[in-house]
Amino acid sequence: NIVLSDKYDVENDPNYSEELVHWMQQQVEQEIKVIESKGAKAIPIPVKNCGILHEKEHLIVNRVEVNTGFNFDKVQRLMLTDPIPCPVRTGYWYVSVLLFTDKPVPLILPYTYEKNKHNKLA
Repeated sequence: NIVLSDKYDVENDPNYSEELVHWMQQQVEQEIKVIESKGAKAIPIPVKNCGILHEKEHLIVNRVEVNTGFNFDKVQRLMLTDPIPCPVRTGYWYVSVLLFTDKPVPLILPYTYEKNKHNKLA
């Protein structure tokens, strides 16, 4: 499930969309069903928000803020699903991010981003 932290101020976030959060939850649930249909499992990570940081001209860092105590130094490999257009936010795309550690069950989190000439995530 995608859960917003108590510290995150939804009411003052102009980009918050309950419809988007719900749609992203559905995408994670669908991806987990696909993974389970192949005999594997995945653990969803609660996301507080997604965004980009403009580090330098023409350099964008895609950022995900999660609500977990998980130590991300344990992640050994990342995989992204194929990007799909986000129907609830024009100009945005969605991927599921799979995080692999030394454990047999990957973690999964949703990520929505604006696709433009400078942000070529996928």
